[in-house]
This record gives sequence, structure tokens and C-alpha cells, in this order.
Amino acid sequence: MHPTITKMIDVVANGDADQIAPLLAKDVRFMPPTYYKTWTGRVPVAAVLGHVGQVFSDFKYRR
Repeated sequence: MHPTITKMIDVVANGDADQIAPLLAKDVRFMPPTYYKTWTGRVPVAAVLGHVGQVFSDFKYRR
């Protein structure tokens, strides 16, 4: 697995939005299937992903 993906998995699991943002593309877009809005940009997407690690204690990445 690519080192950036490995790092992303670790920081999302820990819920650290400050460490997530630099790993994301500047124009990142997150389109969750259960929400009508598209989250755009590093800061908003990092905030959402940061909550994933806090809400789901058993977070795992599957490809």
C-alpha cells in the first residue's frame, strides 16, 4: 500500500483533522452517500474525516 494511504488510515483512525488536511489534495471533494452535500476543500473534508475516527472506534479502510 502507498505510504500516504497508510498514513491517512492512521490519522483518520486517530481522528486528528490537523494531520489529515496536509495529506489531502487542495481540491479534494467528499461525496457521502447519505448526505446531499458535497464537501469541498482540505479543511472541511479533514473535519469530516476527523470525526470518522472519533465516532467509529473500529474504523478500517477497505479498498
